[in-house]
Formats: sequence, structure tokens, C-alpha cells
Amino acid sequence: MDDKRWRVLYRTTVPESEKEKLQAYVMAAEDAINGRAVALNGNILREERVAMGSVLSALRGLKRERARSTVVESEDHHDAGGSK
Repeated sequence: MDDKRWRVLYRTTVPESEKEKLQAYVMAAEDAINGRAVALNGNILREERVAMGSVLSALRGLKRERARSTVVESEDHHDAGGSK
């Protein structure tokens, strides 16, 4: 698996604001990174391993942020209906 694929997927993921697309891009980037690690059988240069770890961490952050915003939107929608 080409090391550029996961980098491109990550760069596509970061600016995405549509929830469905964001989720799909996060999953694709994670799959590409994991696939790259498997393809290299753990023989990853330090620089790429560090970059992959940083990106996986950023993707986890995006997922947490998305989950948090979904909860806030749900609460806002619930409050707008007059119920508490």
C-alpha cells in the first residue's frame, strides 16, 4: 500500500464539515494507515511511524469532537422543542 494514500485521505478529512463525509473519510484514513502498517509487516521507517501515530491521534480527536458536537446539537434540538 502506498504511503501517500493515507496522507491524502487525512488531508481530505481535516477540512470536511459534513458529518457523514467526515465519518467516511476518518474511517478510510484509519483503514489506509492500518493497511500500510500491515503491508509493511511492521517494517516502517521511524519518520513515517511517527507521522502515522500523529495522524491516528488527530483522527481520534476528530471523532471525539464530532461525538461531542452531535450531543450538543441533540441537546440544542431538544431544548428548542421546549422540553427539558
